[in-house]
Amino acid sequence: MIELTKDLLTKKAEEVAKENLNQRDKKATSTQIRKFYDDFLLLHMKCHTKDFNDSRFEKEILPMIFFSKAKLAYAVGRKVLDIKFKDSIEQELDKIDCIKAFDNFILFYQAIIGYSKFLGIGEEKKGGNSYPNKTSLKKSNDYNNWRKK
Repeated sequence: MIELTKDLLTKKAEEVAKENLNQRDKKATSTQIRKFYDDFLLLHMKCHTKDFNDSRFEKEILPMIFFSKAKLAYAVGRKVLDIKFKDSIEQELDKIDCIKAFDNFILFYQAIIGYSKFLGIGEEKKGGNSYPNKTSLKKSNDYNNWRKK
């Protein structure tokens, strides 16, 4: 059972985000972090439908939660996710045994997303249609020119 504590939602979540930020080669991007969150959130919404109980949770949702360990491992293998991030998430996944524990895990993951954003994970955008971040534009004196477009 994941116990919902102040430390889980603050210190531990911030620690996981900082560990990820400190990785040079394989840190998880904000896109990767959100991708896994979206997967978890779909399962979370399903277990909060009418007439859903812990018995159905064990049969229908819990196997899919543990399947996400394989997805995390795959992302590490593709070098788009750091192994420490994977290990931190798996450590909490192993504690899920009921709907309430899954609720607490979702809150923990949301806290990781918040700290990741605060720490600037995923700020350096690559290619495509992404907008340049304000810090890089201000440093290059192009910020005002970009805003006028």
